[in-house]
Amino acid sequence: MGLEDELKRIEWQRLMGEWKSFEPDKVFKKLDPVPFTKALIHPIPRFVELFLSARKDRDKDLTTRNLYAFLLDKRYFERLNLLHFAFHIFEEQSPLPKEIIARTPFPHEEGIPNFRYSLSSRSILVDYNILGHE
Repeated sequence: MGLEDELKRIEWQRLMGEWKSFEPDKVFKKLDPVPFTKALIHPIPRFVELFLSARKDRDKDLTTRNLYAFLLDKRYFERLNLLHFAFHIFEEQSPLPKEIIARTPFPHEEGIPNFRYSLSSRSILVDYNILGHE
């Protein structure tokens, strides 16, 4: 099974619906949102662009911070590794707050997509249209 097969297993429409009404916890709401935008992987994967544009928040930095919180929840509760395909987290010069890095687990070994694709297949995620699948 390759990365595209794993991506097809993700319930993108459900995630998008949950994302549209998601509110981060109080800890996240107090954090400066700018470092989260700086931590985005470039080029920005298409799934990230679609999630960011789905929210009606006025501030892109706030939306990006909230997306991090959303994907972090999905990492914990659904074993989705999407957070690690959207943000630079553990790099030495990561702009993310130290308390957030400490709160972020490594990719789940059995998570989707498998983290082994994180370096070799970023180009697939850059163009992968989540709206055309499910």
